[in-house]
Amino acid sequence: MPKRCPRFPHIRFTVLWSAALLILGVSADDTSAQSLANAAKGQKIFFKVCVQCHTLKDKDQASGPGLEGVLKRVPSEKWLKRWLKDPEALIKGGNAYAQSIAGEYPMEMPKLKVMQRESNREAVITFLRQVRQEPMQ
Repeated sequence: MPKRCPRFPHIRFTVLWSAALLILGVSADDTSAQSLANAAKGQKIFFKVCVQCHTLKDKDQASGPGLEGVLKRVPSEKWLKRWLKDPEALIKGGNAYAQSIAGEYPMEMPKLKVMQRESNREAVITFLRQVRQEPMQ
């Protein structure tokens, strides 16, 4: 039985990943592959941090709004990026939409360390863009 090289497992992964992309007809530089990777990163952040106060449904929790369709509710994607980075600044700055959210829920949206990186905010927004409404039964 051939020995596997334990020192280079990342090479095996890279080769397998590249082969899978080729089979699917996707190049490593393809924006859809990057978008999927970014959405996966955003999903990881969501389930580690955001899920403590939010759901992925339109149903609100006591601590925060449900995030299904959030990109259609907020004033703009740019606004959402600013909110994720520093919600308190928007509230104190007099932003009417931010103040309405703050007045609706008993807990304040905190300024999260993970959201200080633009790439993390982008990833979470990419993930939220992928969230689909469940069909009605």
